[in-house]
Amino acid sequence: MIYHAFDCLLEEKAHFMTFKQAYEYMGITSRNTSHLKTIVQSIAQVQVEWDFLGEEGNYCRKQKEAARHNLNEAKNNPRFQKIVRSHYFQKLETDLITLQAQTKPQQRQIRALIEKQLDALFPEFTVASVFEEASIHSGGLLSYAFNMKTAFRLCDPLLYAKVDLATMRNFKKKGAFKLYENGCRYLRVGKSPWLTMELAKKLLGVEKTSSGQFAYPEYATFRQGVIDPAIKEINRFYQEGRCQFSVNYRIRKTGRKVTHIQFIFVTLRGAVAEHLTQLMEEKGVNRTLAKELAGQYSPEYTKAQLQYVNERSQQVGFKFSQQGGYLVDAMRKNFAAYEPNKSTDLTASKALHASSKMLNLQDNAIERTNISHMSITLACAEDLFEVSSLLKGLWLGFVPAHLRERTIQLGAKWQVREVRGLLKQYVPDALQADVESAFRGLFAATNVSESVNEK
Repeated sequence: MIYHAFDCLLEEKAHFMTFKQAYEYMGITSRNTSHLKTIVQSIAQVQVEWDFLGEEGNYCRKQKEAARHNLNEAKNNPRFQKIVRSHYFQKLETDLITLQAQTKPQQRQIRALIEKQLDALFPEFTVASVFEEASIHSGGLLSYAFNMKTAFRLCDPLLYAKVDLATMRNFKKKGAFKLYENGCRYLRVGKSPWLTMELAKKLLGVEKTSSGQFAYPEYATFRQGVIDPAIKEINRFYQEGRCQFSVNYRIRKTGRKVTHIQFIFVTLRGAVAEHLTQLMEEKGVNRTLAKELAGQYSPEYTKAQLQYVNERSQQVGFKFSQQGGYLVDAMRKNFAAYEPNKSTDLTASKALHASSKMLNLQDNAIERTNISHMSITLACAEDLFEVSSLLKGLWLGFVPAHLRERTIQLGAKWQVREVRGLLKQYVPDALQADVESAFRGLFAATNVSESVNEK
């Protein structure tokens, strides 16, 4: 419903959708009106809570700081008119005018009143209902109106990410649905903030028990019951070409207890993405759209669709000029009926698990101590991976197989430099600092300078 009304979220109070559109958005063929009524009734009871990550609080603080220097402009902003006209705000305004009119104005009291006005205009935490009303009309029409304070936040690109409804329809796991939603928000950054276990459970939709505590009190059960199934489903969709990113994660411990988790969101980038983009351009696809598609689907899926279109174009009656549009349709609807190979999927899953496990070793003091006592020459990649499990996990998790094979064929004195270059190219930006830190630690532990290694 947000998606349908997004382009006119603030301009129009009421939004309309036909039953047919509603069923298409939900991906169902049912024409059961009573079922639709039940859904609308349940949605009307939903409350939205925001800023439990503190992001809008930071945004509001910046806006508040700007408004402090030009408060009159903020008061005239249509977004704040309802607040400005409120009895509370008007009383503050009257008191402020009275103080400013005095022969010797009390500046401290004036500043205090201005701060109260700013606090009223820029809240740091809010909970509100989504809808003011939602109605079902005879003739197959659904109408709804958002709470306007909620609408202001929903239309703000800093606070809301537009997600792919077709992808979200396919998720069976609630945790995968929630993780995908948040992945869309953090995709450009490449990673989520470090989340406490309680906050991670809240983000992934874990429900509270009758005692008021979140389910899955132990990290092990939370990982097995929610995190691993969610990541497995998203990564399977990525392999099948139905999701634009894959997910990994790492943990942080306090003592022996896992206290924080960070999710890593990885999209296809670098030389492989550029190559696939060029192949699609050759078929007549616009470059911007080609880049978007190359980032949205896995390389294997894209290659399968390209091969299908190539074979289809050889058939009699197929017009060459149709290739671009046909390829875009093929990518979005899987004309090639691509299914990931089970053995390949298993290998990727193992690599991802290894990568996730090794990411955490960097923060493990015992592992660092063991590394510091090892003495190697770093002559070749095998030596490098023997010492650094972190780099081995990233190597298996992100660098394409054909490039890993090419590296093995190089002379030993070139291999470490090649590994470093490929890790810089294929590992997400969010993990580049980890790569550099691991290399610096290795060079320090083995008494080998970076310059010698690069030579």
